[in-house]
Amino acid sequence: MPNPQLPNDIETSRSKYKNLTARFLKWLSCRAEDMKITSLDELEDESTSGSVLQSKTKINPSRRTNAHGKKKKTTAQSPVTPKTTLPTVFTVGLLVRLAEKITQVTNLKVPDAVFTVLDDIIELRSEVASFYHRQGSHPRLIESNHRHRHFIECLRKIRRYLELCPTSRPDNALVKLGEFMSLLGIDDNSAPVSSVQPPLDEDWLPDNLRRKASTKKENPTTPMHDRPLSEFSIIADGDNGKDESEVLAWMFFHDLARLREHVRGIWRQYCQQEITLVTASFLTTQSIEIVKEMEEDFFSSHSQLFSGYLDLVKVMFRMHPKLDIRSVVQELIMMDSSTVDFTMSRIFHSLWQFGMTLIAGNVPCPKPGFFPTFHPEDDRSSMDDEQLAAEDLAILMPHLSEVAMQCKLSSTEVGKRAKKSDRTTVDEQALVRDMRAFIIDSSRPKPFHLIFQWAVYKDTVLVTRKQLKRPLEELLQFSRHIMSSFNFWEQDYDFRFYSDNDVDSLRPAIHEFIQLVQSHVLTDRLGSWKDQNHIANLTPYQLWHYNPWACGAALYSLLLQIHHTMVQVLNGTGYLGSVAHLYHALRVHGQVEREWPHMDKILEISYSLVKESLL
Repeated sequence: MPNPQLPNDIETSRSKYKNLTARFLKWLSCRAEDMKITSLDELEDESTSGSVLQSKTKINPSRRTNAHGKKKKTTAQSPVTPKTTLPTVFTVGLLVRLAEKITQVTNLKVPDAVFTVLDDIIELRSEVASFYHRQGSHPRLIESNHRHRHFIECLRKIRRYLELCPTSRPDNALVKLGEFMSLLGIDDNSAPVSSVQPPLDEDWLPDNLRRKASTKKENPTTPMHDRPLSEFSIIADGDNGKDESEVLAWMFFHDLARLREHVRGIWRQYCQQEITLVTASFLTTQSIEIVKEMEEDFFSSHSQLFSGYLDLVKVMFRMHPKLDIRSVVQELIMMDSSTVDFTMSRIFHSLWQFGMTLIAGNVPCPKPGFFPTFHPEDDRSSMDDEQLAAEDLAILMPHLSEVAMQCKLSSTEVGKRAKKSDRTTVDEQALVRDMRAFIIDSSRPKPFHLIFQWAVYKDTVLVTRKQLKRPLEELLQFSRHIMSSFNFWEQDYDFRFYSDNDVDSLRPAIHEFIQLVQSHVLTDRLGSWKDQNHIANLTPYQLWHYNPWACGAALYSLLLQIHHTMVQVLNGTGYLGSVAHLYHALRVHGQVEREWPHMDKILEISYSLVKESLL
C-alpha cells in the first residue's frame, strides 16, 4: 500500500530559501577565510547604495600580506581605520565583490554542488519576480520588480565569476561534497594555493611572530567553519525589509498551495482505496498543524509590516475581488502561466472573499431545521454559477458551526459571554460579531489556519462527494471501536495489578471524551439540539442519511479533535496505552487543566504490558 509523504517532511519554501542561501554564503565565507580574506576593508565596493562597508581601501589582489613588517604610510588627513571582520549577513552587492575577489586569488575548482545550490536560489527568486511582474504596471510594483531583477542579476554575476575558476583541481584541494550537502552545514577542507604556508625562514621572522601574537589576542573571532547556518543570510542592496517581505509573502502563499494540493492528493488516494481513513485524516490534520506553525512564524517575524492577513493579501495582489467566480478564474488564468501560481491565486481569492464576507458582516450560518440541497451524483463541471455558489455555501454552512465553537473559546468579549451559555446553541448575531472580531482584530492570532482549514474541508468533501457514505460508515465503526475499547478497559481495570487511585482520575476525562465522540459521530450536535427543542423528530440514522453535509462537518470535526488517538487505537497498542494517548490528546486541546504526576508511571506500565503480551 503506497504511503504518501508526511506533511511534516515537506520543506517550506521559506526554510528552503534560507537554508540554500545560508549554505552558499557559508561556503563562500569559508573560502574567503582560507584565503586570508578576513576583513571588509580588503574588498572593493564600487556601488554607493546599501553597502555595509564603513571604509573603502583598494588592495592589489596579488599583494601579499605584510611579510616583512613594513607599515603603510598614512597622512594626518586619512587616519587608519580599524579593520572590520567579514560579516555573516551580506548585501548582494558586497557578495558579488567577494566572489570576484576569491576568483582572482584562487585556482580552486568550485564543486558542482555549489552551482546546484546557487541555481536553486536563482530559480526561487526568478519565480517571485515573474509572479509580481505579471500583475501589471502599478508604480510600486515597477520599482519592486526592478529591485528583484537587480538581485537576480547579481546572483547570476556571481555564478559567472565562479565559472571562471580553472577546471583542474589541485591534489591538495579535495572537496568533501557529502559534507557540503549535509544538514549540519558546509565543510570543505580544501586548501587553496593562496593559503599554502610561507617558507619556514620567512615564517620565523621576528615581525611575523609579533604580528601572529597580536592577532591571537585582538581577534578571538569564531572561524566561519564553526558558525551555524542560522547566522548566514543575504539581503538586497539598500534593503528596507519590503523586498524580502514580498519574497516571503509569496513563499507563504506558495506553500499554502502546495499543502492544499497535498491534501487533495491524500483524499484521492483514499477514494482509490490506496490508504485508510485513519491515514488520510492523520495527514490532513498534520497539514493544518504545519499551517499554524507557518502562520505563527511568519507574523512573529514580520509583525511590523503585517497586522493581519488582509495586509498580506494586499502585498500579494492588487486585483479587486469580484462576485463572478468564473471571470475571476479567467483573469487568474490570463495572469499566471504557472500551475502552482494558479492554484495559489485561487486560494488567495477564497481567502479574500471570506475576509470580505466577514468584514461586511454577512456570515451565513446554520439555521434550525434548514440544510441546503445536496446532489452528490452531480458533476460540478456541469453546474452553472448559481448552482456552484449554492453548493459552496452548503459546504461552508455546517463547517462554520465548528469555527463558531473555536471563536466562542477565544478571548473576545462575545466569546467570553458565550462560554457561560449552551455551546450547542449557535446564535447567528453572536456568531457574526465574534467571528469578525476573531478574524480582524490585530491583537488576536491571525487565523490563517482556520481559513485554510475551511478550504481543506471543502476539498475533502468535494473529492469524496460521490463516496461520502463510505467514510461516514468507517467513522461509525471507528467510534464504536473507541467505545468498546474503553468499555473493555474499564471492565478489566479492577482486575489488573496496576490499579491506583491516581489512575482513577482519568475516568472523568475519558468519559467526557466518549461523550464527545458520541456527539460528533453517533449523533450530530445540531441534530441533537433540534431534537431537544422538538424542531424536528429525526433519528440519528435519518439525520445521517438526509443531512450528508452536516455529516461531513461531523466527520472533519472528529478527525481534527482525536487524530492523536486514531493510530494508537487502531494499531492495537493496548487499551491502557490508548488511555494514555487520550490523555495526551486532551492536554493538547486544553481540555485538562490539572497535572497528573503519575502519567509517566501509567506509560511505563503500558509499555511493560505490551512487551509481555498481556494487552
